[in-house]
Amino acid sequence: MKTLASLIATLLVTSPLFAQEENLLKNPNFEFWNDTKPADWVVPTNQGITQITNASVEGVPTALQVEVTQDGGENLGEIRQSLTRITGGKYRFEGMFVSSKPGLAVFMIKLRKGSAEVKRLPLKDKSGPEWTLVSMEFEAEDADEIQILCRYLQTSEFIGGTGAFTKLKLVRID
Repeated sequence: MKTLASLIATLLVTSPLFAQEENLLKNPNFEFWNDTKPADWVVPTNQGITQITNASVEGVPTALQVEVTQDGGENLGEIRQSLTRITGGKYRFEGMFVSSKPGLAVFMIKLRKGSAEVKRLPLKDKSGPEWTLVSMEFEAEDADEIQILCRYLQTSEFIGGTGAFTKLKLVRID
């Protein structure tokens, strides 16, 4: 009987149904909001931030949308989440984005140690009119913080444009 229980426990743990990777990001589909901002995300922007509730992206109904309403200059706007107490290791990030103007939406990963930025890892993929899945594997090296940034261009030529983000996932893979 003990052997049967051990076998069942082993099957449950190793079954693909139960062996899903833990997403380290909170609120990765922007389902939960505190007033006008997504819960668990920092939103230092003056642009229009809204929740899309009919995104219908591969089974995910919600997304975060940014509308560029004013010229924000050459600096990219951002919505970010920080994961602290990182102890090195290898990670995989993935997310989906779409934009009304080509290249408006981008993802970036920042590695930090203490209060200093160690490295920026921009994902090279460009957003466009169709939802696109992008991913990147990276080493955290000696960083103690990983920042995931949903970024967007906000120069004058992007005024009136929108970008949206959803299905974000960060997992440790080593």
